[in-house]
Amino acid sequence: MIIPSVVLIESMFLCEKKRIDLKFDDILSRLRVSSNYQIYPLDEKVVFGCKDIKLPEPHDRIIVATAKLLNAKLVTKDKKIAASKLVETIW
Repeated sequence: MIIPSVVLIESMFLCEKKRIDLKFDDILSRLRVSSNYQIYPLDEKVVFGCKDIKLPEPHDRIIVATAKLLNAKLVTKDKKIAASKLVETIW
């Protein structure tokens, strides 16, 4: 499983705003003991890929650009991302 780095920032924000019933430290703790994931950085390839993605939220563009770059399916319940058909989505 690949986790775009911006997903961690978004998770931190959601935890801080109490939009999800989790503590960010708990998320990080679980990641530290897991071996079935890789955090993918926000690099220039992802940034260049964002320019062709017409979604309103910058973090959604980054997530979709990362999935496209890696030819990966995207686990999301975001209706705008799924409706865009830019990448194959699961959930």
